Parts: sequence; structure tokens; C-alpha cells
Amino acid sequence: MNKLDLAISDIQEIFDMKFYDLDSHNPFYNVNNYGYRGPEFINNVDFVALGCSQSFGIGLPTKATWPDILSKKNNYTYNNLSMPGASIMHLISNFFAYTNKFALPKNLICLFPDFFRIRYGW
Repeated sequence: MNKLDLAISDIQEIFDMKFYDLDSHNPFYNVNNYGYRGPEFINNVDFVALGCSQSFGIGLPTKATWPDILSKKNNYTYNNLSMPGASIMHLISNFFAYTNKFALPKNLICLFPDFFRIRYGW
């Protein structure tokens, strides 16, 4: 079993929100130099998170997002390419642009939105 496979208990802990204090919630999102939520981009990360608003963590402090929790629990480095409202096509396009500038990640974890979501006007 790959170290990135989450056990059911780990998933339950994420949904129980045991990892942050609700009273310290900050409604503003800190983004890196590329406009993505999470740490600054680096080469050779352990995983890249790719998804829409759930992976971005709308309404959550950064330390309560699943990429940040997974990173801290396993001592992994990560880059988060998630974008609220993005379609799968847009996310994949951004991932390929990312890999042209940075090294391929060791792992890619995708939580894609519905296939019917299409973003026009790139």
C-alpha cells in the first residue's frame, strides 16, 4: 500500500475537523506568488493536489484543507493547484503548465469536479 493511501480513520478525522480551532477562522485566503493556495511552489514535491473548491478549501483556514492535513500528518511537501469553479480541462491545463516550469511531482492527487462542468473563454 502506498503511503499516500488514506485510511478510513484519517478521512473521518478530516471530516470531524479535529485539526483546527473554529474560533481562529480567517475568512481571507493566503495565496502563493502564483495565486494558488498553499505553500510557495518548489521542485520535487511529494504530491500535487489538483481539484476545485473543496481542494482549495473554500471557507476553511489553510491548516484545515485536506492537502495541508495530509502534508503535516505524513511530513510531505506539496503544491496545491486547486481552483474554485475550475473544470477538469482547466485543471489539467494548469497542471501541464506547472510541470513545464517545475519538476514532475512524486504523486498527483486529483479530486475532480463533475465532468459536466466546462469552463469557456481561456
